[in-house]
Amino acid sequence: DNANNKSRRGSNPWLFDIVEKLGYITFFGEEFCAEQSPYVIQGNVFATSADYDLSKLFCRLASRTKKVKGYAKFASLYSVEDDTSFRPQPCIDGRSRQNFAFEYITQMWDAYPDVPKFAFLNAMAAHDYSLDKSRSALGAEAYDDHLSMFL
Repeated sequence: DNANNKSRRGSNPWLFDIVEKLGYITFFGEEFCAEQSPYVIQGNVFATSADYDLSKLFCRLASRTKKVKGYAKFASLYSVEDDTSFRPQPCIDGRSRQNFAFEYITQMWDAYPDVPKFAFLNAMAAHDYSLDKSRSALGAEAYDDHLSMFL
Protein backbone atom coordinates (compact mmCIF):
# COMPACT_ATOMS: atom_id res chain seq x y z
CA ASP A 1 0.00 0.00 0.00
CA ASN A 2 1.38 3.43 -1.02
CA ALA A 3 0.57 5.17 2.28
CA ASN A 4 2.52 2.58 4.29
CA ASN A 5 5.46 2.64 1.88
CA LYS A 6 5.59 6.44 2.00
CA SER A 7 5.58 6.53 5.80
CA ARG A 8 8.34 3.87 5.96
CA ARG A 9 10.69 5.81 3.69
CA GLY A 10 9.79 9.32 4.82
CA SER A 11 8.26 12.07 2.74
CA ASN A 12 11.03 12.25 0.15
CA PRO A 13 10.86 9.53 -2.52
CA TRP A 14 14.27 10.43 -4.06
CA LEU A 15 16.20 7.14 -4.04
CA PHE A 16 19.46 8.67 -2.85
CA ASP A 17 17.73 10.06 0.25
CA ILE A 18 16.17 6.67 0.96
CA VAL A 19 19.43 4.70 0.73
CA GLU A 20 21.26 7.39 2.72
CA LYS A 21 18.77 6.92 5.56
CA LEU A 22 19.48 3.18 5.33
CA GLY A 23 23.21 3.84 5.86
CA TYR A 24 24.47 3.42 2.28
CA ILE A 25 27.44 5.26 0.78
CA THR A 26 26.16 6.80 -2.47
CA PHE A 27 27.64 7.70 -5.85
CA PHE A 28 26.07 9.67 -8.70
CA GLY A 29 27.86 10.20 -11.97
CA GLU A 30 27.54 11.77 -15.38
CA GLU A 31 30.33 11.21 -17.91
CA PHE A 32 30.53 14.93 -18.71
CA CYS A 33 30.57 18.22 -16.83
CA ALA A 34 26.95 18.53 -15.72
CA GLU A 35 27.32 21.82 -13.82
CA GLN A 36 24.76 24.35 -15.07
CA SER A 37 23.68 21.95 -17.81
CA PRO A 38 20.09 22.33 -18.96
CA TYR A 39 20.20 18.66 -20.00
CA VAL A 40 20.26 17.15 -16.51
CA ILE A 41 17.65 17.19 -13.76
CA GLN A 42 19.99 17.19 -10.75
CA GLY A 43 20.54 20.75 -9.63
CA ASN A 44 17.71 21.89 -11.92
CA VAL A 45 14.76 19.91 -10.57
CA PHE A 46 16.22 18.56 -7.32
CA ALA A 47 19.47 18.60 -5.40
CA THR A 48 21.71 15.57 -5.72
CA SER A 49 22.55 14.32 -2.29
CA ALA A 50 25.10 11.61 -3.17
CA ASP A 51 28.25 11.23 -1.07
CA TYR A 52 30.43 11.03 -4.20
CA ASP A 53 29.95 12.27 -7.73
CA LEU A 54 31.92 12.80 -10.91
CA SER A 55 31.03 16.43 -11.47
CA LYS A 56 34.32 17.98 -10.35
CA LEU A 57 36.39 15.44 -12.23
CA PHE A 58 34.63 15.89 -15.57
CA CYS A 59 34.34 19.67 -15.13
CA ARG A 60 38.11 19.90 -14.61
CA LEU A 61 38.67 17.73 -17.68
CA ALA A 62 36.26 19.92 -19.67
CA SER A 63 38.05 23.05 -18.47
CA ARG A 64 41.37 21.59 -19.62
CA THR A 65 39.91 20.54 -22.99
CA LYS A 66 38.33 23.98 -23.43
CA LYS A 67 41.73 25.61 -22.94
CA VAL A 68 43.76 23.13 -25.02
CA LYS A 69 41.30 23.05 -27.93
CA GLY A 70 40.74 26.82 -27.95
CA TYR A 71 37.03 26.94 -27.16
CA ALA A 72 35.53 30.42 -26.76
CA LYS A 73 35.85 31.81 -23.23
CA PHE A 74 32.07 32.06 -22.88
CA ALA A 75 31.49 28.38 -23.82
CA SER A 76 29.77 26.52 -20.99
CA LEU A 77 31.73 23.56 -19.65
CA TYR A 78 28.80 21.19 -20.23
CA SER A 79 29.12 21.92 -23.98
CA VAL A 80 32.82 21.07 -24.14
CA GLU A 81 33.06 17.75 -25.93
CA ASP A 82 36.13 15.74 -26.84
CA ASP A 83 34.24 13.09 -28.74
CA THR A 84 31.59 13.21 -31.44
CA SER A 85 30.28 10.54 -33.76
CA PHE A 86 31.82 12.41 -36.68
CA ARG A 87 35.19 12.80 -34.95
CA PRO A 88 35.53 9.97 -32.45
CA GLN A 89 38.07 10.76 -29.73
CA PRO A 90 36.79 8.97 -26.65
CA CYS A 91 40.07 9.12 -24.77
CA ILE A 92 41.59 11.76 -22.52
CA ASP A 93 45.34 11.36 -22.30
CA GLY A 94 44.97 7.79 -23.56
CA ARG A 95 42.27 6.86 -21.02
CA SER A 96 38.60 6.42 -21.80
CA ARG A 97 36.08 8.52 -19.90
CA GLN A 98 34.35 5.26 -18.93
CA ASN A 99 37.56 4.15 -17.22
CA PHE A 100 37.60 7.33 -15.13
CA ALA A 101 34.04 6.64 -13.97
CA PHE A 102 34.57 2.94 -13.28
CA GLU A 103 37.85 3.56 -11.43
CA TYR A 104 36.12 6.12 -9.22
CA ILE A 105 33.33 3.66 -8.36
CA THR A 106 35.85 0.86 -7.71
CA GLN A 107 37.82 3.11 -5.34
CA MET A 108 34.64 3.95 -3.44
CA TRP A 109 33.77 0.23 -3.18
CA ASP A 110 37.28 -0.57 -1.92
CA ALA A 111 37.28 2.28 0.61
CA TYR A 112 34.08 1.06 2.33
CA PRO A 113 34.24 -2.76 2.35
CA ASP A 114 31.71 -3.18 5.18
CA VAL A 115 29.22 -0.45 4.24
CA PRO A 116 26.37 -0.95 1.76
CA LYS A 117 26.81 1.07 -1.43
CA PHE A 118 24.52 2.48 -4.11
CA ALA A 119 25.87 3.88 -7.39
CA PHE A 120 24.18 5.45 -10.41
CA LEU A 121 26.23 6.20 -13.53
CA ASN A 122 24.64 7.87 -16.54
CA ALA A 123 26.83 6.72 -19.42
CA MET A 124 27.47 8.92 -22.44
CA ALA A 125 27.24 5.86 -24.72
CA ALA A 126 23.50 5.89 -24.08
CA HIS A 127 23.25 9.43 -25.44
CA ASP A 128 24.81 9.16 -28.89
CA TYR A 129 22.21 10.65 -31.18
CA SER A 130 24.25 10.22 -34.35
CA LEU A 131 22.58 10.34 -37.69
CA ASP A 132 24.85 7.42 -38.58
CA LYS A 133 23.37 4.64 -36.41
CA SER A 134 26.38 2.38 -37.05
CA ARG A 135 28.49 4.79 -34.99
CA SER A 136 25.97 4.60 -32.14
CA ALA A 137 26.17 0.81 -32.18
CA LEU A 138 29.97 0.89 -32.19
CA GLY A 139 29.97 3.24 -29.19
CA ALA A 140 27.58 0.97 -27.29
CA GLU A 141 29.72 -2.09 -28.08
CA ALA A 142 32.88 -0.31 -26.91
CA TYR A 143 31.07 0.69 -23.71
CA ASP A 144 30.02 -2.93 -23.18
CA ASP A 145 33.71 -3.91 -23.28
CA HIS A 146 34.53 -1.37 -20.56
CA LEU A 147 31.52 -2.41 -18.50
CA SER A 148 32.37 -6.12 -18.68
CA MET A 149 35.94 -5.43 -17.52
CA PHE A 150 34.55 -3.34 -14.64
CA LEU A 151 32.10 -6.00 -13.53
